[in-house]
Amino acid sequence: MKELISYIKKKDNYDRLPLVLFLFLILVLIRKGLFYNNFNLDEVILYFTAKGIQVHEIFEGRISSNGLLETWLVNRRGGSLDPGLFTYLLHFWSFLSNHTLWLRLLPMSFFFLSIIIFSKSLANLKETKFIPFLVISLFFLDPLFINYAFTVRPYMMEICGVFYLFYLMSLEQATLDKPKWSMALILLFFLGSRYTFWFSYTLYFIFTYFYLETKLQKKNFILINLIPVAYILITLFFTMRFQLSDLNFHYTDQLYLSIGGWDALKSTFSHPLFLCLVSYPTYLHFTKKNEQRTIQHKKISFFILASFSIYFILDLMKISPISFQERYSLGLHALSFISVTLFLLEILSDIDAKKQKRLSLFLGPLVLMQASTFTFQPQSDLVPVMKFISNTRKASDIIICDKVSYAMVVYLKDVARYAIDWDKMPQFKALELKEFEMKNFDQKPYFFTVSGFSGTDEWHKMISNLEDYKQLAGTHFQKFYGFKE
Repeated sequence: MKELISYIKKKDNYDRLPLVLFLFLILVLIRKGLFYNNFNLDEVILYFTAKGIQVHEIFEGRISSNGLLETWLVNRRGGSLDPGLFTYLLHFWSFLSNHTLWLRLLPMSFFFLSIIIFSKSLANLKETKFIPFLVISLFFLDPLFINYAFTVRPYMMEICGVFYLFYLMSLEQATLDKPKWSMALILLFFLGSRYTFWFSYTLYFIFTYFYLETKLQKKNFILINLIPVAYILITLFFTMRFQLSDLNFHYTDQLYLSIGGWDALKSTFSHPLFLCLVSYPTYLHFTKKNEQRTIQHKKISFFILASFSIYFILDLMKISPISFQERYSLGLHALSFISVTLFLLEILSDIDAKKQKRLSLFLGPLVLMQASTFTFQPQSDLVPVMKFISNTRKASDIIICDKVSYAMVVYLKDVARYAIDWDKMPQFKALELKEFEMKNFDQKPYFFTVSGFSGTDEWHKMISNLEDYKQLAGTHFQKFYGFKE
């Protein structure tokens, strides 16, 4: 960790002013992502989980914050399907403010930490002043990284963890001549991000152990990893006891059913990120560079290929689907990024400094143009639907919501404090489907529901059977239904 801090402070690693100015211009162009208040369903669930509130309890009017113990209990009961450390961070982070900018700065901090860790890792393997500029450029050219940098979920934390594993593999083996407990604590921190990070950590553990040369190094490595492994076992116990018992596999089933068999093979092996993933191992294998490389390079190369093999097997076993552009395979996406960056550095190492500067003059404007067109990927219809309701409905109207949709309305009104005249909005009423009977209402109600979520699909089936109703708004997940003209 001390090496990482000294690297940040080291002036020689940066062409200070041009690089800082370049980064500042990018941030100005993508700043709208920090103020994007159209929160999606997962972000809303995570926020209330961080406050120790089950999203299904909000319809009872209970939205006051609870303590950390309640946060842990809610997370264990399926509030957020991950180990929960990001949720606990959000619990304390939101004490200072619930402003959209402040909440989105939490995942953004992991984005910038990833840039720093990755740059340091590459510097451990190959010294060149071109590294910081190349890394920043590639990070901002990756649409998945950019979107998850603003998403209030633990996705960017997991990605940052994979880069930290890469950093550890880039170190000389002599660093393990003495146990470094800071390493154990940092690994423990990232293991709390998402369960899929555990796959990457397990492979890192196996590969690093078998590449160590002395008994002392192996002993120290085992000692360092006792705490992380103990954390995994304890968390796994509570996961099996609580989270898995309430887990609904609807979303993974949908993915497996939509892509299966031969189609899954074609979509995986034909994806551009698969080519990125195998670029560096292939380059080392088919050139003489492999003989010239250190143990770190070879270990990283084998680690990349082994990781893909494990992910592929897990996909075949229907445990964790491979999807390069989805949250299910973030570790694989990060490894693709690492591999193609190492490959590019190998190619660029044969280019002199003047040509590297010319390349910078080409790559810089390209990144700025990409940033200028940045649009946060819409994964929610919450704000558009609320605007539609505000412009077309009356305060006397009644809108029936499932409990999850109602929680999203409460979040937008009472937490995000979105600028709508809520006093003139219709009355939102949360009901269980079994509680709803049309005869109980003096006027025909409207409906606002979430599609593709456990317990809400039945609402859509019921509404579709009502002859005089149709969908009025919503294109992604939230749907608003009203009367046919």
